[in-house]
Amino acid sequence: MKLSYRPEIDGLRAISVILVILYHLKIKLQNQILFEFGYLGVDIFFVISGYLIGRIILLNLSAKRFSFKNFYESRARRLLPALAFILLLSVPLAIILLLPLDLIHFAKSALYSIFFSSNFFFFFSDIQYDAKDSLLTPLLHTWSLGVEEQFYLFFPIIVFIIIKYFKSFFLIITITGIFLSLCLAELINNNISESLNFYMLPTRAWELLIGTLIAYFELKKGRLIKIEFLNISSPLIGILLLLTSFYIFNDTTRHPSLLTLIPITGAALILVSHKSKNNWLIKFLSTKVLVNIGLISYSLYLIHYPILSYYRIYFGEINLFNLTILIPVIFLTSIFSYKFIEKPFRNKKKINLKNFILTILLSFTLLVITTSYLITSKGLSSRLPDIFSNESQIRLRDKLSDNKGMCFHRTDNFCNFNRFKNKTKVVLVGDSIMGSLSFDLKKKLDSKKINFKTIMIGPCYYIPEFEIKGTNCSKNFQEKSKKAILNEKNSIIILGGNLSSNLNDKKFTSDKNISVERAIILSVEELLKKNHKIILIYPVPSLDVHVPQTVFNLIGNKMIFNLNKQEVEKKLSENIIFKDYKKYKSETKNVYSILDKLSHKNLYKVYPHTLFCDTYLKNKCVGNTEENFFYSDKIHPSKIASNMINNLIINKIDQINNKD
Repeated sequence: MKLSYRPEIDGLRAISVILVILYHLKIKLQNQILFEFGYLGVDIFFVISGYLIGRIILLNLSAKRFSFKNFYESRARRLLPALAFILLLSVPLAIILLLPLDLIHFAKSALYSIFFSSNFFFFFSDIQYDAKDSLLTPLLHTWSLGVEEQFYLFFPIIVFIIIKYFKSFFLIITITGIFLSLCLAELINNNISESLNFYMLPTRAWELLIGTLIAYFELKKGRLIKIEFLNISSPLIGILLLLTSFYIFNDTTRHPSLLTLIPITGAALILVSHKSKNNWLIKFLSTKVLVNIGLISYSLYLIHYPILSYYRIYFGEINLFNLTILIPVIFLTSIFSYKFIEKPFRNKKKINLKNFILTILLSFTLLVITTSYLITSKGLSSRLPDIFSNESQIRLRDKLSDNKGMCFHRTDNFCNFNRFKNKTKVVLVGDSIMGSLSFDLKKKLDSKKINFKTIMIGPCYYIPEFEIKGTNCSKNFQEKSKKAILNEKNSIIILGGNLSSNLNDKKFTSDKNISVERAIILSVEELLKKNHKIILIYPVPSLDVHVPQTVFNLIGNKMIFNLNKQEVEKKLSENIIFKDYKKYKSETKNVYSILDKLSHKNLYKVYPHTLFCDTYLKNKCVGNTEENFFYSDKIHPSKIASNMINNLIINKIDQINNKD
C-alpha cells in the first residue's frame, strides 16, 4: 500500500493552529476572554501526528523497508531547521527586551528546547501554562514540541520490537497503552499535579496512540469506513464532538483527562473519513486556503508565540487594533520560514545529509554557546544599574525550602520549622503573595526564636469548602490546610493573599449553600474559637503592569547599554509606576467590607497599602522609587517590599507575645 497525500489533514492542521493562536491572543469581549478552549488545538495536533507517524512506520515495516536512519533523518529535517531559525531570531530579541532574571530563564528554556526537553524545564520551573505570567515566556509553547520529539524518539523502537517479536499482539498492546496512559492522566490530575499531567509524554501518549490506532486499522482494512453513509456521518459527529468540547472546555477544565476523550474522538472521526463527492467536511478541509495554512502550520506554531510574547513584554496587552499588525507579521514570518527554511531542508537534493548535519550542528552550537554565556553572566546583569539586579525580580516564594524541597506549592507535608522548644509557632497561610513574604519572615522569626510553618499554594486563599477549579486550590487542599492549622495549638495564624482578584472574578466555587463572603468570616471565627491568634493581611496593592519590565522599557535600552549613571538615575526618578489610590480602594472594596466585619481581642490586622499608597506620591500607590522596586512583577512584593511588610507583621507578633 502506498502513502497517499490527504489534503484534508493539512486543513485539519490549519484549524488546530488557528485555535492555538486564537487562544494565545487572549482576545477580550466585554471583559470575557474568547476562545478559552483554543488549547485543544494542540491535542488535535497530537492525534494527527500519531496518525501520520503510525502510517509511515507501520507501512514501511510491513513492506520490510523501514530504516531507523531514514526515519530519524526525515524527522530531523522536518523539525530542527525551523526550530533553530526561531531560536536564533529569539535570542537577540531576548537580549534587548528581557530583564536579567527573565533572560536567564529564556536561555535555559532555549537550551532545553534544543535537547527536546523543554516540557521538563517548564514543569520544574513551576510555569502554569494558562497563567498570565506564562504569556511573557517566549518559548513556553515548545513544551508540546518536546512531547512530540520524545514520542518520535522512542515510538519507532517500541513498534519495531512489537512487530518483530509480538506482531499478533500489536493491537492489544496499543489499546492497553491508550488505556494506561489515559488512566495515568486521570490519576495524576486528581491526586498529584495538574502541571505534571499537562506537560509530560506518559499522560499525553494516549492522544498520539489513538492516531496510530487509526493508521493501523486503515493499513489493515484499506479505507476504514467503506459504507458511504458512515463516511458522510462520521465527520459530522466529529465536528459536533469538537463543538461540544469547545463549549465545555475553558482555562479551569482539568486537562488532559477522561473529558478530553470528547475532542480527541471528534478529531479521530474526522481522520477516519475519506474524500467522496458527498463528504462536505473533507471538501471544506481540502480547500486551498486551509491546506496552505496547514502547510505552514509548524512554522506558524513556532513563530506566533514568541512574537506575541515579546509584543506583550514591550507594549503590554494585545487589543483588536494591535492584531492588524501582529497577524500579518506572524503569517509573513511563517511563510518565509516555510519557503526558505522548512522546504529547502526537507529536500535531500537541495541540501544533502552532510550539509544538513553541518548546518544544524553549527546553529545549535552557536545557540548553546550563546545561551550558556547568558546564564553564566547572570543575564548580562552587569550592563544594568543596581536597581535592576536579579534580587529585585527573583520569585521570592521559591526561596524558602526544607529537606523535602521548596515550601511553596506543596499540597501536603507542609514545611514545619520546629527549631525552638516550648516557643510560639507562627503559621503562614495563603498564595504566592504570602509566599513572597515567607523567606524573609522566617529569618526574622528565627532571630526571635519563634517556630514557623507554611501552607502556601497558588492561587489559594484559606476558605474551607471553597475551591478554584482548574488549579491546585482544590477542596481537598483546603481540607488538608484546615486540618493542619487546627492541629496547631494556640498558634499565631497569618492569613492573606490576592483575595480581591479572585472575588472580583468570581473564581471561588463550592457545592455548599453559603456565600464565599460568609465562608471567609466563619473560617476566621472558627480559628479564633480554637484559641489561635489571627493576623489578617489586607490586600497588597497590585499594579497594572510588570513594574521592573516597564521601567526597563521606559528608560530605553540605548541608555542602559551606554550606562550613563546620572542620566539613568534621572530617568528612574521620572518613571515611577503607580496606580491611583482611589482605584486600589475600588478594586479591594469587597475584601475590606468582609475583613472589616471581623473583630476580636485575638484578631490583628496588617495594612500593606500604608507603605506604598499616599506616601511617596500623593493619592498614588507606587511600584518603585528611583532606588528600589517594590514589586518583582505586577503583584508580588520584591525583596525590599517583603521586608517592609514583614516588619509590620513582626510588630503584631511582638504585640501578641507581650500580651501573653
